[in-house]
Amino acid sequence: MAVALSSPQPAASRPTGTLTAPFPPPLCAHCQSPVLESPIPHPETEDAAAHPPVFCCNGCRFVFELIHAQGLQRFYQIRDAPLPPVSSRVFQRRNFDWLPPLLLASKGSVRLEIQGLSCLACVWLIEKQFLAQPGALSIRVDPLAATAHLTVIPEVFDSVHFASALQNLGYLLGPVSASTPASPNRSLVLRLGVCAALAMNAMLFSVPFYGGLSESDPYAPLFAKISFLCGSLSLLTGATLFIQRAWGALRMGVLHVDLPISLGLLAAYAGSLYAWLHHQRSAIYFDFVSMFTFLMLLGRWIRQTAIDQNRKRLLQTPLAVLQPDAQQTYSLPQGHAVPVRSLLLEGSANLAMEWINGEPDAKVVHAGCLLPSGALNLGPGPLPLRAEESWKDSLLCQLLHLPQASPDRDPRSERFILVYLVSVISLALIGFLAWKLHGAPLDSALQVLLSVLVVSCPCASGVALPLATELATAHLRHHGVFVRNASLWSRLRALRRIAFDKTGTLTTDTPPLANPEALRSLSPDTRSILAHLLSRSLHPTATSLREHLPPPTHPASPPLPQPRETPGQGIALEDPSTGELWRIGRPDWALLGHPVPPDSTHSTVFSRNGELLAAFRFEESLREDAPREIDALQRQGLRIQILSGDPSDRVPQIATRLALPADAALSGLSPLQKAQWLTAHHAQTDTLMVGDGANDSLAFEASLCCGTPAVDRGLLEHKADFFYLGRGLSGVRLLLETARAKEHVTRAVLVFTTLYNVSAVALSLAGKMHPLLAAILMPLSSLVSIGLVLLLQRPRRPLPPS
Repeated sequence: MAVALSSPQPAASRPTGTLTAPFPPPLCAHCQSPVLESPIPHPETEDAAAHPPVFCCNGCRFVFELIHAQGLQRFYQIRDAPLPPVSSRVFQRRNFDWLPPLLLASKGSVRLEIQGLSCLACVWLIEKQFLAQPGALSIRVDPLAATAHLTVIPEVFDSVHFASALQNLGYLLGPVSASTPASPNRSLVLRLGVCAALAMNAMLFSVPFYGGLSESDPYAPLFAKISFLCGSLSLLTGATLFIQRAWGALRMGVLHVDLPISLGLLAAYAGSLYAWLHHQRSAIYFDFVSMFTFLMLLGRWIRQTAIDQNRKRLLQTPLAVLQPDAQQTYSLPQGHAVPVRSLLLEGSANLAMEWINGEPDAKVVHAGCLLPSGALNLGPGPLPLRAEESWKDSLLCQLLHLPQASPDRDPRSERFILVYLVSVISLALIGFLAWKLHGAPLDSALQVLLSVLVVSCPCASGVALPLATELATAHLRHHGVFVRNASLWSRLRALRRIAFDKTGTLTTDTPPLANPEALRSLSPDTRSILAHLLSRSLHPTATSLREHLPPPTHPASPPLPQPRETPGQGIALEDPSTGELWRIGRPDWALLGHPVPPDSTHSTVFSRNGELLAAFRFEESLREDAPREIDALQRQGLRIQILSGDPSDRVPQIATRLALPADAALSGLSPLQKAQWLTAHHAQTDTLMVGDGANDSLAFEASLCCGTPAVDRGLLEHKADFFYLGRGLSGVRLLLETARAKEHVTRAVLVFTTLYNVSAVALSLAGKMHPLLAAILMPLSSLVSIGLVLLLQRPRRPLPPS
């Protein structure tokens, strides 16, 4: 849509949505998320006396209506997992022109990534959409890998229509990147399965010895060899994972939690091997090695699975852009970012600038003007450009750069590990020397040394703490918050400040329609024509209008021609069957030169043959819970900062409405200036950066941790430690409060683990530890610690208004 669709104006201060009903709050009819903000009623039942369905966002309402219009209500009966809020991503048009050539090149058989899968009901819904398309042959959806393998007749199958139909339901298709795994966690799952079998066999062939099997029994050597074989294979199959990670961390100067696990496993295996060769049955711990390896792998799998479930919500393919050489002439397709500073050779261009500098207003430029790197082409077609700089010198190249992963440092954990290792090793050596100095045989002294090293392994916390992470992650996932980086939990402990971008983060990502009654006053047929006019536009005001229009059901008969967009003016459509001219855009252009009503001067006007049908007003608006959430975060002792690229006076106005001091809001910052401000204020030690545009990319790298509400742009979601959905800011506070609850559980587990280790080490130093007792204490301690997690980390109610 042309920029003539009026620029959003700052909204007047208005009361935010509050929760007046007692708990429990109403649930969204589509995603079942608690509706803590102002509920969005079903448009056809909002005046009904009965309980109408309510929705947490217009996206959920849109998908709910579309599913029912297509007769696919069974989706809600077979879903077996909560859905994330749809938000506004179903209204944001995407370019799927890459899909037909891909199908032709692959001869109709292609594997694609799918973003938005939640459960098997999603698979069923996608299959229904696919089989309804002409030329569709077969589809196999892998919910674990979040991919789909399509087999189609490329000349018949309308792949763009299929991809658009899925987007209307909240799913996005993308090409499979080289880094997309065929099956997540495959190696870890294989290790876990093998070690589970080895642990069961090791215990099976050790039990006879605990029951009194004599060494002279003819089966004793065979059972001992099988136990030795199971322990050895467990060490090679599973324990090497921890040993390699611990060694790699040590080489980089990091004390990792895998270090005490590795030392315990190596000590248990080496001591058991020595005892087996010297026929000392009381010091053989091969079954302990197998079982401990299995439990540690189980804990690692639980933690990794929680993160992978969140990562599969996103397309793994990062943003793809052209990379022209300097002075090269190229064509920029609709919806793509200008890769380098370029000269517009002819015509006019409609550009979105908020992605790079935070300005919410689109702008029109004409032939001979320079287009900045990172601006988005909102126009109806490709732009002829000439590159004025090389790719490596461009701003977008810097913003798209994904820094090489570095080891996560948690000083508190490293200090704990250091103290733990020094204490355990010292106690083991003291016990060995004490027994030897008191005249005990070497075998008995070695037994004490070995038992201290074995029983002090962190087996309880190795399973319980990953479980606590999984429960916290699942709780957040249910409420639309997704953690992508497991190290985020430890970094949140040091959080003291939150820096927010403005446009799309504190404010809504599309300018809200200020007068939806103007849209409701139109007849259903007129609204259908308006929907067709806006169907291919990328302009944010077109996205906002689509949020209030009914979902597409059946195409018009006879089919309407494609709309024509005039940059700087608007969109037009002439109906060949009636000769009527429909326009939406600038008032003077849409009304064909007729006088513009005074109240429509700053509006986007919809007309028929120059007759005014509706005037739509748009405004830049705070997310409706922003004042409440910012106030709640401040009362928790967090400092709030706004870092915006928007050079207008809207930034101080937003700060005033959020009750922030003037020096807490900075405007007109370039991407580099944002990062420099954070670096100057030591953000890498205490600041969370929350943003949604490419102009926040460098700031993400300069902060302690980072999050985004934008999950469909192919950049920040691959840098962010977490992302959140929905139309509010409550996801940030929910993450922090969940992290505090998880920290409380972690401390409880560590206290229990400490008491267990003190008791177990005391028994070992007293010479009372035995492989049978160790085999009982280890799983028992794990069960108790798991029970603590389940008891203390029960699902919490959603956040009430503060």
